[in-house]
Amino acid sequence: MARGKSSPAPAPDGERGSVTHIRESDTYLRAVYLDDIDLPTTRKWMLEMVRLAREDGVRRILLDVDKATPDFPPSALIEEVEHFADHAPTGMKIAYVSEEMRIARHFMMIRAAAFAKGLEVDVFGTQEDAEKWLGV
Repeated sequence: MARGKSSPAPAPDGERGSVTHIRESDTYLRAVYLDDIDLPTTRKWMLEMVRLAREDGVRRILLDVDKATPDFPPSALIEEVEHFADHAPTGMKIAYVSEEMRIARHFMMIRAAAFAKGLEVDVFGTQEDAEKWLGV
Protein backbone atom coordinates (compact mmCIF):
# COMPACT_ATOMS: atom_id res chain seq x y z
CA MET A 1 0.00 0.00 0.00
CA ALA A 2 1.23 3.48 -0.73
CA ARG A 3 1.75 5.48 2.41
CA GLY A 4 1.83 9.21 2.71
CA LYS A 5 -0.19 12.32 2.93
CA SER A 6 -2.39 13.84 0.31
CA SER A 7 -2.89 17.55 -0.06
CA PRO A 8 -6.14 18.97 1.24
CA ALA A 9 -8.92 18.51 -1.26
CA PRO A 10 -11.23 21.48 -1.51
CA ALA A 11 -14.92 20.80 -1.73
CA PRO A 12 -16.51 20.88 -5.17
CA ASP A 13 -18.68 23.85 -6.14
CA GLY A 14 -21.69 24.09 -3.87
CA GLU A 15 -20.02 22.16 -1.03
CA ARG A 16 -18.03 23.52 1.90
CA GLY A 17 -15.01 22.19 3.74
CA SER A 18 -11.87 20.28 2.93
CA VAL A 19 -10.39 16.94 3.87
CA THR A 20 -6.88 15.56 3.94
CA HIS A 21 -6.60 11.81 3.80
CA ILE A 22 -3.54 9.99 4.99
CA ARG A 23 -2.54 6.37 4.70
CA GLU A 24 -0.96 5.94 8.10
CA SER A 25 0.15 2.34 7.72
CA ASP A 26 -0.86 -0.96 6.22
CA THR A 27 -3.53 -1.25 8.92
CA TYR A 28 -5.56 1.98 8.83
CA LEU A 29 -6.55 5.13 7.00
CA ARG A 30 -6.93 8.57 8.54
CA ALA A 31 -8.90 11.56 7.30
CA VAL A 32 -8.61 15.06 8.75
CA TYR A 33 -11.66 17.25 8.23
CA LEU A 34 -10.86 20.97 8.05
CA ASP A 35 -12.73 24.28 8.13
CA ASP A 36 -16.50 24.72 8.02
CA ILE A 37 -17.79 21.51 6.50
CA ASP A 38 -21.22 20.62 5.20
CA LEU A 39 -23.10 17.35 4.99
CA PRO A 40 -22.55 16.69 1.24
CA THR A 41 -18.79 17.08 1.71
CA THR A 42 -18.86 14.79 4.75
CA ARG A 43 -20.79 12.15 2.81
CA LYS A 44 -18.47 12.38 -0.20
CA TRP A 45 -15.36 11.87 1.94
CA MET A 46 -16.84 9.08 4.02
CA LEU A 47 -17.52 7.21 0.78
CA GLU A 48 -14.02 8.02 -0.48
CA MET A 49 -12.57 6.51 2.69
CA VAL A 50 -14.63 3.34 2.10
CA ARG A 51 -13.27 3.18 -1.46
CA LEU A 52 -9.70 3.60 -0.23
CA ALA A 53 -10.21 1.02 2.53
CA ARG A 54 -11.49 -1.51 0.00
CA GLU A 55 -8.62 -0.69 -2.37
CA ASP A 56 -6.01 -1.04 0.39
CA GLY A 57 -7.66 -3.96 2.17
CA VAL A 58 -7.89 -2.20 5.55
CA ARG A 59 -10.75 -2.35 8.05
CA ARG A 60 -9.78 0.56 10.32
CA ILE A 61 -10.50 4.27 9.72
CA LEU A 62 -9.72 7.24 11.92
CA LEU A 63 -11.75 10.40 11.20
CA ASP A 64 -10.22 13.48 12.84
CA VAL A 65 -12.97 16.08 13.02
CA ASP A 66 -11.29 18.28 15.64
CA LYS A 67 -10.34 21.09 13.24
CA ALA A 68 -13.66 21.14 11.43
CA THR A 69 -16.81 23.04 12.25
CA PRO A 70 -19.80 21.03 11.05
CA ASP A 71 -22.48 23.03 9.28
CA PHE A 72 -25.12 20.47 10.22
CA PRO A 73 -26.55 19.11 13.46
CA PRO A 74 -24.51 16.30 15.05
CA SER A 75 -27.63 14.13 14.96
CA ALA A 76 -27.30 14.12 11.13
CA LEU A 77 -24.23 11.92 11.63
CA ILE A 78 -26.57 9.04 12.45
CA GLU A 79 -27.86 9.01 8.88
CA GLU A 80 -24.33 9.43 7.54
CA VAL A 81 -22.99 6.51 9.57
CA GLU A 82 -25.87 4.36 8.33
CA HIS A 83 -25.10 5.41 4.73
CA PHE A 84 -21.41 4.69 5.31
CA ALA A 85 -22.26 1.25 6.71
CA ASP A 86 -24.28 0.40 3.61
CA HIS A 87 -21.07 0.74 1.57
CA ALA A 88 -18.36 -0.33 4.03
CA PRO A 89 -16.72 -3.75 4.14
CA THR A 90 -17.91 -6.06 6.92
CA GLY A 91 -16.02 -5.71 10.19
CA MET A 92 -14.94 -2.10 9.72
CA LYS A 93 -14.02 -0.05 12.81
CA ILE A 94 -14.26 3.74 12.70
CA ALA A 95 -12.83 6.05 15.34
CA TYR A 96 -13.74 9.74 15.47
CA VAL A 97 -11.34 12.18 17.14
CA SER A 98 -12.64 15.44 18.58
CA GLU A 99 -10.75 17.01 21.48
CA GLU A 100 -13.73 19.16 22.32
CA MET A 101 -15.92 16.05 22.15
CA ARG A 102 -18.56 18.12 20.31
CA ILE A 103 -20.25 15.00 19.01
CA ALA A 104 -19.89 12.83 22.12
CA ARG A 105 -23.40 13.43 23.46
CA HIS A 106 -24.88 12.10 20.22
CA PHE A 107 -22.62 9.10 20.07
CA MET A 108 -24.83 6.65 21.92
CA MET A 109 -27.33 6.89 19.05
CA ILE A 110 -24.59 6.90 16.41
CA ARG A 111 -22.97 3.82 17.97
CA ALA A 112 -26.30 1.98 18.03
CA ALA A 113 -27.07 2.86 14.39
CA ALA A 114 -23.61 1.70 13.32
CA PHE A 115 -23.81 -1.53 15.33
CA ALA A 116 -27.17 -2.36 13.76
CA LYS A 117 -25.44 -2.10 10.37
CA GLY A 118 -22.39 -4.17 11.37
CA LEU A 119 -19.91 -1.35 12.07
CA GLU A 120 -18.02 -0.54 15.25
CA VAL A 121 -17.85 3.21 15.84
CA ASP A 122 -16.58 5.26 18.78
CA VAL A 123 -15.39 8.79 19.59
CA PHE A 124 -12.17 9.79 21.39
CA GLY A 125 -10.55 12.96 22.65
CA THR A 126 -7.09 12.08 21.29
CA GLN A 127 -5.61 10.33 18.29
CA GLU A 128 -3.61 8.11 20.64
CA ASP A 129 -6.78 6.80 22.34
CA ALA A 130 -8.46 6.27 18.98
CA GLU A 131 -5.47 4.34 17.63
CA LYS A 132 -5.40 2.16 20.74
CA TRP A 133 -9.10 1.31 20.29
CA LEU A 134 -8.54 0.60 16.60
CA GLY A 135 -5.68 -1.74 17.54
CA VAL A 136 -3.12 -0.03 15.34
